[in-house]
Amino acid sequence: MKFFKALFKHFQLALKILWYNIEGSRLQWIIKPFLQMPAHCRELYWLLVISFFQQITGINVVVFYSSSIFSDNGRHDPSIPNMLTVVCNLTFTLLSSLLVDKLGRRKLFIIGSFLIAIFMLILGFVYEKDFYLVKVVCILLFLCAFAISHGPVCWLYIPEILPSLGMSLATSTNFLFTIAIGFVTPYGINILKGLFFELFSVSMFIV
Repeated sequence: MKFFKALFKHFQLALKILWYNIEGSRLQWIIKPFLQMPAHCRELYWLLVISFFQQITGINVVVFYSSSIFSDNGRHDPSIPNMLTVVCNLTFTLLSSLLVDKLGRRKLFIIGSFLIAIFMLILGFVYEKDFYLVKVVCILLFLCAFAISHGPVCWLYIPEILPSLGMSLATSTNFLFTIAIGFVTPYGINILKGLFFELFSVSMFIV
């Protein structure tokens, strides 16, 4: 928590420097509300942090490579596992909508982070091994854990802390992180193999 508080101070300073550099230009209206109201600056910061947390779950890594894992170099038909991923996503997203008010957002984030870390750790361990069924089960359980926590709760929480600009900023930030993960993933898989998945597991344990 001390780390995020220190990071917030740097973030606030960066916004002020940005404001100084663009003052008088057409861009100043973008960040003006956050500099005039300190509470909004804090909310903007946590919006970026939440979007970042959603991406370091490794969701896009799994989504990008699930079909290749399911096909197992052409030895298996990926159509059924791919269909199961849709079922898991839909079912547990609906379940999340029922649990979010009962358990609260924080508990769902914590539970989801722990489960995601476990399944990513196992997936990284068996990635290069001939444990096809274990890989499929890990991916499906990972998607269930994500769909019940970080997936929908992130998008529910963001407009609550920034009702007016929240969704637009969150979407653009999320897409930027998605692009970054998509760019790094091929190199990470080729170089680190299963260890690349385990890095996301470690990040979730830290979170």
